[in-house]
Amino acid sequence: MASLQNDFLDFLRLFAQPQLGGLGNQEKALENHTKALTMYQALYPGENHDLIAASLDKVGDIHYALAQYTEAVIHHADNLKLCLNLHPKGDSLSDQVLQKLYTAYAALKEANSSS
Repeated sequence: MASLQNDFLDFLRLFAQPQLGGLGNQEKALENHTKALTMYQALYPGENHDLIAASLDKVGDIHYALAQYTEAVIHHADNLKLCLNLHPKGDSLSDQVLQKLYTAYAALKEANSSS
C-alpha cells in the first residue's frame, strides 16, 4: 500500500510542474495545480499537509498572475491557516504566505477602487 501511495505522490509531483510562460501556460498550470490540490485533499482528507499547502500556494500565485485577485486572496488565506496549523510557532514560510496574502489583498483593493 505504501508503494502505491508513493507512486501516486510521484505522479502528482510530475503532473503539477508546468512552466508559467504565456497566458495559455498559466491557464493550463492553473488547471493542473487545481487538479493536484483536489487530489492531495482527497489523499489527506481533513489533514494539514505540506503538499496541500504547496498546492494552495501555487494556485494562489497563478490566480494572482492572472489578475484573479479574489481567488488569490482565498487560496493564500487558506494556505496561511494551514501553514499556521502545521507550524504553530510560525516560521519564514508563514511570513512568506502572509506577504503573498497582503499583496493579493492590496491588488484586489486597488482593482475594486479603480472600477
